[in-house]
Amino acid sequence: MGSGWMGPGPGPAVVWGFCWLFSGLFSKGLACPSSCKCSSSRIWCKDLNAGISAFPVLENSADLENIREIYIANQGRLAGINDNDVAIYPGLKNLTVVDSGLKSVARRAFRKNSKLNYINLSRNKLSRLSKKPFRHLNLSRLILSDNPFQCSCDIMWIKIRQNSLIADLKDLYCMNGNMKIPLSDMQISNCGLPRVNLSVTTLTVLEGSDVTLHCDSTGTPTPNVSWDISYVVSKNVVLTNKNSASLTLMNVTFQDNARYITCMAENMVGEDQASVELIVHFPPQIIFMGSPTLDYHWCIPFSVRGNPKPKLQWFHEGAVLSESNYIWSMIHETSNNSSEYHGCLQLDSPTHFYNGRYTLQAENKYGSDNHTVLAYFMHGPEDGEEAITDPQFYEGSVERGGKEKRGEKERRGHSVSERRRVEDISLGLPRVNLSVTTLTVLEGSDVTLHCDSTGTPTPNVSWDISYVVSKSVVVTNKNSASLTLMNVTFQDNARYIPCMAENMVGEDQASVELIVNFPPQIIFMGSPTLDHHWCIPFSVRGNPTPKLQWFHEGAVLNESDYIWSMIHETSNNNSEYHGCLQLDSPTHVYNGRYTLQAENKYGSDNHTVLAHFMQGPEDDFFETTSNDIGDTTDDRNQITSTDVSNEGNEDSITVYVVVGIAALVCTGLVIMLFILKFGRHSKFGIKGPSSVISNDDDSASPLHHISNGSNTPSSSEGGPDAVIIGMTKIPVIENPQYFGITNSHLKPDTFVQHIKRHNIVLKRELGEGAFGKVFLAECYNLCPEQDKILVAVKTLKDASDNARKDFHREAELLTNLQHEHIVKFYGVCVEGDPLIMVFEYMKHGDLNKFLRAHGPDAVLMAEGNRPAELTQSQMLHIAQQIAAGMVYLASQHFVHRDLATRNCLVGENLLVKIGDFGMSRDVYSTDYYRVGGHTMLPIRWMPPESIMYRKFTTESDVWSLGVVLWEIFTYGKQPWYQLSNNEVIECITQGRVLQRPRTCPKEVYDLMLGCWQREPHMRLNIKEIHSLLQNLAKASPVYLDILG
Repeated sequence: MGSGWMGPGPGPAVVWGFCWLFSGLFSKGLACPSSCKCSSSRIWCKDLNAGISAFPVLENSADLENIREIYIANQGRLAGINDNDVAIYPGLKNLTVVDSGLKSVARRAFRKNSKLNYINLSRNKLSRLSKKPFRHLNLSRLILSDNPFQCSCDIMWIKIRQNSLIADLKDLYCMNGNMKIPLSDMQISNCGLPRVNLSVTTLTVLEGSDVTLHCDSTGTPTPNVSWDISYVVSKNVVLTNKNSASLTLMNVTFQDNARYITCMAENMVGEDQASVELIVHFPPQIIFMGSPTLDYHWCIPFSVRGNPKPKLQWFHEGAVLSESNYIWSMIHETSNNSSEYHGCLQLDSPTHFYNGRYTLQAENKYGSDNHTVLAYFMHGPEDGEEAITDPQFYEGSVERGGKEKRGEKERRGHSVSERRRVEDISLGLPRVNLSVTTLTVLEGSDVTLHCDSTGTPTPNVSWDISYVVSKSVVVTNKNSASLTLMNVTFQDNARYIPCMAENMVGEDQASVELIVNFPPQIIFMGSPTLDHHWCIPFSVRGNPTPKLQWFHEGAVLNESDYIWSMIHETSNNNSEYHGCLQLDSPTHVYNGRYTLQAENKYGSDNHTVLAHFMQGPEDDFFETTSNDIGDTTDDRNQITSTDVSNEGNEDSITVYVVVGIAALVCTGLVIMLFILKFGRHSKFGIKGPSSVISNDDDSASPLHHISNGSNTPSSSEGGPDAVIIGMTKIPVIENPQYFGITNSHLKPDTFVQHIKRHNIVLKRELGEGAFGKVFLAECYNLCPEQDKILVAVKTLKDASDNARKDFHREAELLTNLQHEHIVKFYGVCVEGDPLIMVFEYMKHGDLNKFLRAHGPDAVLMAEGNRPAELTQSQMLHIAQQIAAGMVYLASQHFVHRDLATRNCLVGENLLVKIGDFGMSRDVYSTDYYRVGGHTMLPIRWMPPESIMYRKFTTESDVWSLGVVLWEIFTYGKQPWYQLSNNEVIECITQGRVLQRPRTCPKEVYDLMLGCWQREPHMRLNIKEIHSLLQNLAKASPVYLDILG
């Protein structure tokens, strides 16, 4: 309290006691312990006189999960944190216990508090502290200062971590007898990290065998040793000894092939682990073989498993099939730890000579397997004109193990005339007929849908009600079916309900879209929370989309640049809307009741919540001093919000009237006392607490201090695509599909090469983006020295005039970009639709996927034999090539704006080029922050000025290049992978940078830091970066055999 209350006389105490009695009505539902104070998300215990000896527990269990912060101070009788003290608060993020009598923390104290981010246990009586309570937590701060730690092995883990990321553990001391020494100087004998020793690191066994793995460890104290068998499929038994453990696998299954099985050792100092790679050999098995299908070529699909990799041999009508340019076998992908192979026998325009039986034989040294399928591609001259031409009619029945199906031999012996008589039978595909394709109903109604079909033989008709929630009855007839939905629920809104018809010739289906109209319902409304702005979260459902209106203290709330409603996402078939009423730095004037009203033509609903953002001059509720705030992480200690349900409106009105009268009485008495006591000393009769407002305003936004010497755009510039940063809604610019395309970049004499469509032969699809698809293709007559070359072909899906103009502008731009480290653009094909761009094909795909495949975690995603891990010199070689490409772009006055490893491609001999076919926003959608429904920003690669002020320059590309270097030396990890997009924005704009990767040399990390300078003009020049990387790459020779 302010010093003005310390004078003689009981008057003020009586007045505030009277006020406190009535203010208690606000928290009557929270059941706060008498010695503490509580809000909807916070518990505050610092009353020295009342005191607590155990952790506070709220009486209402429903309130426990909403607590985000516990602050305890000056509690000398609180001696420990036990196993269940904190476990009852699963949502806890911040825990502070300071200036108290804490002597112990139980080893399982935080086992249920995975969200804990901040722990402050300073100025207690801790002499020993195990690392076990903290090891599973992702802490940003752990403060242990001013505790009387005894120099012992129990705290060696803190010393070991002093040089790690937890900066709050620095400058600690421990007691060695009566001598206080820095923890960094502590020397303890017989106290060392464990080390795991394995007899083998790779073990090859035959499927069905039994095998035992041995693991022992060293370390003092003696470590506990265990095997992690979480993912092991084979039956197993683990036996542990004093400092060792054995794992016996019985009847080993092929499913454990290429499995890494980890042995772990742990003592009070730390932990260690090592892994055995288990290679399981087993004979081949053809697990699938299908009928021929037509895509770009005919394909007979197959899936084979086996280890070592089986040798595949095809036979046609019993004779060995020799592969050629017109018929070849191709493996498309591998799975199940690289022991399953999925592929096709591909046939290019086969004639009737290729009809018949196709047999696949798979063989390795442990055995063989074979399957046969019948294929019919084209009618021969003797088949006649009446033969069925639908390829789906010919059912490619599969034979197993080379054994013919019963009667097959006789059927092959039929004469041509007999086969013609069979084929002349009138057969037809089924066709589904629906009376309606879209049906709109009111919730609670009953409705019947009818479906019939045609086809020979008569099809079986059915409705697929797998996902229908409403109660339903299906009635089937000879060639029709009806579906009756009773008491239709809103959960079936926008549901597509398919009707299916099937006979021996094939199948057909059609769907009815069910639109369910229903009145609005506010299904959730929470207390205000502080992120970048204050947010009152809500969820509303209704169809048609409800109109939302906010009220503050009963008056209509007009939205502005400082308070606005925003829908973040929709769910449940676009009938549920989740959002926030967002308030930018609200003062005490904004305290009070907030009511949300949702309305459509079928009804309305409303809900009210109480919000307290800031103390006013007359408030003394939850008052804190500046020292108190210093022990917390943010301004969350100032909120005292309570949800108010609709069911208690009448009781709430009574409470508000009573509290309102009490508040008026309190305010009047307080003002009178101020005037009587201090009127002679103050020009206005009041002083002291009024400064609270200005102090809070000054620190309202931790993100607003960044400036590049240019003004933040006014809110009037903001459209629907605005990023919410600091105190401003900032409009953003859509990133280009490739580089920025403007007429100023185009040379007047630019000639775009035109390629004939018949010279382009598509081979397979590589991916798909918002613009269209990308294919691998062969292109003829493109290079004089080669008859054909492999290329990547990008198609244009949108054929609108604007899209065509952008297409031609981009083609002219790309023609002008010619550099050894920019993906080569060959030209366009504009003969008909779709429009096509032709690019150089880079064999190994995008750099991000390449880095992951050649990193320490490659086994988790391997698609073939496990590739070699990239060396440091190879990483430098990659980095300097990207830098060379960026030097060229800068010289051409181009700003990339989306530089990342996903937008770089890898070719032969570790050749890396900058290029993007526009697929990254679909394949790597989690790398982008979606704004306003369609705009996607790569915020994890963007500098502060780009996030906050829309500034994209060569200097912002330098920042992104620093992040690319970080990606390279982490083998393709996502920057800030442990944080959400909003948390990333906060970190970047507050000046935090990525930590040094484990494998990164200091010189390279210093270069990264030079890219991440806060002021753009202070960052390294792109040419300097390239020169430094070149010198580092030259210092260590690069061996390119990683790609074979």
